[in-house]
Amino acid sequence: MPTKKKANILTEIILASAIVLISFPLYIFLYLDPAFVNFVTTSSEREAVKIANYITLTLFPKTPEFNETFLTSDKEVQLTELQHELQIIKVKIFKPDGTIIYSTDKEDVGQINTHDYFKMLVAQGQLYTKVVQKNTVTMEGQTMPIDVVETYVPIMHGNAFVGAFEIYYDNTIARKRLRQLLRNVSISVSVMAVFLMAVVIYTFINALKNLNEKNTAEEALRQAHDELETRVITRTQQLTQVNDTLNQEIETRRSAEKEKERLIEELTEALKQVKTLSGLLPICSSCRQIRDDNGKWHKVEDYFRTRTDAEFTHGICPKCAKQLYPDLYENL
Repeated sequence: MPTKKKANILTEIILASAIVLISFPLYIFLYLDPAFVNFVTTSSEREAVKIANYITLTLFPKTPEFNETFLTSDKEVQLTELQHELQIIKVKIFKPDGTIIYSTDKEDVGQINTHDYFKMLVAQGQLYTKVVQKNTVTMEGQTMPIDVVETYVPIMHGNAFVGAFEIYYDNTIARKRLRQLLRNVSISVSVMAVFLMAVVIYTFINALKNLNEKNTAEEALRQAHDELETRVITRTQQLTQVNDTLNQEIETRRSAEKEKERLIEELTEALKQVKTLSGLLPICSSCRQIRDDNGKWHKVEDYFRTRTDAEFTHGICPKCAKQLYPDLYENL
């Protein structure tokens, strides 16, 4: 794999790790916190519906419509007891037109809820809930010193809206635990993410170091390989030249050997045609016969004929011809 491509892959790993590290807090803030809040809200809504239905069945079992005449002092005492037993912060009871006929805070009695959510949602039989954080304003403009879930629970008889309960449910402890849990999760995740990021960066640095060392080794190996190839090529050329020279010398020697063999053959053939005599030959001073090694005497022509390949032909020299044939010699 090319070096540049490897470095790009390592860089992408670092970027991915950084994205994951940043994503954890965003995930907690954008998903986990709303999910926990929604869970608490849903749980509070269920509790509020149970409480409202319980109060209705206990105090107003056959009430066709909520009004002031049904709230006797005994029922108000029962409401106060139920509020303490069920750990409810505040309770309001509304007539169908939004008038408050009962409230834990007596100053609220007689006020009319004219907000759209009451007319458009609660009066139509729908729950309406709002999570009110500490020191923030409720739907009715009151500042709460604690975290509460404000829920409007409509009471329906068939399809008729007979009234509603507004129940303030304290979720300070749950909210506090939720915040602590999210804080612990955030810290744990952040520590783990930072640790993993450190591991990735450490691995990345080591990988780059190893990659650089590998590249250096590969470059040195490539240079050595190129140098070796150059030396091999040069040496091969030298050996080729030497081999050509040797082949030429061998060819020259072969030619010389062939010439030598040819001369030897010619000389051998010549020697076959010639027989030489050496040493002292005993010859008679009178008849000119020659004595051989066995002490026998032979005519000159016989002696040479038996010892050489020479053949004799007879003729007469001018001196002898003049002595022997004076008459013919003069004519000749």
